Amino acid sequence: MSSEVGLTEDRWFPLGWGLVFRAICAPASWTAERISDEVSRDDPPGTSFNRWVISDPSDERAAPFTGCNCIDCPDDPNRKHWLMNC
Repeated sequence: MSSEVGLTEDRWFPLGWGLVFRAICAPASWTAERISDEVSRDDPPGTSFNRWVISDPSDERAAPFTGCNCIDCPDDPNRKHWLMNC
């Protein structure tokens, strides 16, 4: 990420996505519940559950998030990267 995306803003940013997974960058102060609420509201998945949730860190398909979900943002120490699924 670069500073052009406004890393100091109190909002989330997409990093990448697939059919049922999505990586996001969010303020480190946000709770998992707030992240799920905001991402689901702003960009709901097209599933019957219709909600993004923080991925289980034990899921081996979640690399590089395997074993930990979340990881530090390399561009801003006040942000974290999270993996979500629906």
